Amino acid sequence: MTDKSHMPRPHRDYAEWSGDRFRRWAAEKGEHVLAVADAILRSRQVEQQSYRTCRALLALGERHGWGELEETCAKACEISRSPSYKTVKTILARMAEEAAADPDAHAFVRGAGHYEDLG
Repeated sequence: MTDKSHMPRPHRDYAEWSGDRFRRWAAEKGEHVLAVADAILRSRQVEQQSYRTCRALLALGERHGWGELEETCAKACEISRSPSYKTVKTILARMAEEAAADPDAHAFVRGAGHYEDLG
């Protein structure tokens, strides 16, 4: 038996991964994130083969925000009964492109009256 205290930290973290743990993490982020994580975990004959993909899904939330990930996962669930990481990543990229296409999306636009008072 391996003494976990002798393992490097990343190996210890990986040894503690389980399908239930990923489902709990995903459930904390939203019902659709959970649905996608569950679909990913069920997509392989050996559940452990999907752990890295689940970790990558959660990393998308860390990178783009949990609200965005939940919204993206909801769209992925509408498209497919068994959504994949690739589907979520593609939808997220398209949403980012659409947001970037609108140059005034995050602009602070002052009304014409603002400049009249400056003189």
